[in-house]
Amino acid sequence: MHIIVNIDNTIANLRPIANQEIPADLPEDFYFCFSRNLMFRVKPYPGAVKTLQYISEYMDIIYTTARPTNIAFISVRWLEINNFPSGEILFLPPEQRHFPDAAGVIDDDPRVAQLYRGQESKIYIKTHPYNRYVVGHKFGSWEKLLTALYHANQTKNY
Repeated sequence: MHIIVNIDNTIANLRPIANQEIPADLPEDFYFCFSRNLMFRVKPYPGAVKTLQYISEYMDIIYTTARPTNIAFISVRWLEINNFPSGEILFLPPEQRHFPDAAGVIDDDPRVAQLYRGQESKIYIKTHPYNRYVVGHKFGSWEKLLTALYHANQTKNY
């Protein structure tokens, strides 16, 4: 059993390095506007590491990102440095992030949420201004998501 977790704007807070509100649809050159060292200064959202460590006790984690593959080492190293659980990383645009066999999907992109129309119980949306009208479980803080998952898990056996 596995869960899909997006990196940018879901577990990684890009806003402080960009000094602006970050859209769901990142421009193609977004990652090249910043030095590679600056990308390492991106901080995880509070509670994201703890929540994913909890989830990893019950299922495998597969990370997704729209980052270009030529900076894959930055993505892998960033996850390691910040103590995220290990997991496969898939470099896919939002339109290709449909995983029908996944136990759940944690993302911020409205296009990903649309892929799960009719399966809204599977999708957990990290709230941002650009996705406020998306259907699915919404969470503003990772701590609240952890609490919800913990309580839901008390009634299920994985």
